[in-house]
Amino acid sequence: MDVIVPERGTVTLDADAPEAALQGAVVKRTLTRLADFAELGLVEEAQLSRMLSAARDATSDALASLTPPVRFIPGTRRPDLRRFTGFTSRLADLSPGDTQLVWNTLRAVEPTRLERLTLTDVLAVNLHRVIGAFRFQDVTVKAGGQLTVKPSTKLLWAKDIVIEAGGRIVVQGASLAIRAHSVRGL
Repeated sequence: MDVIVPERGTVTLDADAPEAALQGAVVKRTLTRLADFAELGLVEEAQLSRMLSAARDATSDALASLTPPVRFIPGTRRPDLRRFTGFTSRLADLSPGDTQLVWNTLRAVEPTRLERLTLTDVLAVNLHRVIGAFRFQDVTVKAGGQLTVKPSTKLLWAKDIVIEAGGRIVVQGASLAIRAHSVRGL
């Protein structure tokens, strides 16, 4: 299936509420293991391994420097270890969108379990995430057209993506992974 955004028109990719004509291109997958991020094509496996290692190191550092008074994550009895900066500083060469996507899962893992967690371990049910994606043969955004990607869509697969002059792709969520053979602007 191809998607063509008409001149001065808009097409919206919303995995939770796809337009009728796009329903056949929606893919939803429940991630139950960290390895699923790589298998789905969201993050390369080597990067995912680095992210897990960085999360372990950031957690270890945070636990070692934990001093009273301890802040708690709102609505829980879990200490707020303030690990995100330590995590991202170890991964400065990776895409911020990719690191944020994986961190959203890793931060919810109990700190004591994180040390033993592997990429293939099944995560606790409360950590399972549904990832919405669209799979197209080709995507064309005509001049002045706009392809809007809602937060429910985390991945866009296509053979070729062509964005004509004045066309644009607007991502409304925190991140979008695009897996394509080519992305060209004309």
